[in-house]
Amino acid sequence: DGNFSQTDATTFSTGTGAITLNGAVTANTDVDLVFAGSENLTVGNTTLSVASDTVAVSHTLTGDVSADGLSITITDNNASASTGTNYALNVVNADNSTNTSVIDALALFSNDQATETLADGVIIRHNVGSGTLTDALQIENTTAGGTITNSINIVETAVTITTGINLGA
Repeated sequence: DGNFSQTDATTFSTGTGAITLNGAVTANTDVDLVFAGSENLTVGNTTLSVASDTVAVSHTLTGDVSADGLSITITDNNASASTGTNYALNVVNADNSTNTSVIDALALFSNDQATETLADGVIIRHNVGSGTLTDALQIENTTAGGTITNSINIVETAVTITTGINLGA
């Protein structure tokens, strides 16, 4: 019938070839991907022409638990001082050369709660007993010809903003 099913704990290996999946993949248990050296996981779509989320992560909490919708942890275990540039999350708006279209924002954080109060939209935490967080938020223009119109733009559209910037303890 064209379907492949693996139901026991037997290791499935393709040797050095590739697996092509042209349908939905359903996993009813954990899926753990462990990479070595320079191996990675790439999710791409170079012909996206209809409304779609390339990667969608959706969770519904049904109990009083502590959970993260997406957890990213990076540990720099370099034995010497790190000279490379490392980011736990790097979002890039790539140059589309001859086209003039541009995305609306690099990130959108939307609070869609109708009646509940969300305590914080973004938290930047320095959570160690010692050490230094040099810039909690850095807004930089790295090109001579580039323009940042508003470094921080606080907009009131339908509700009252009580305090624009609070420098309290």
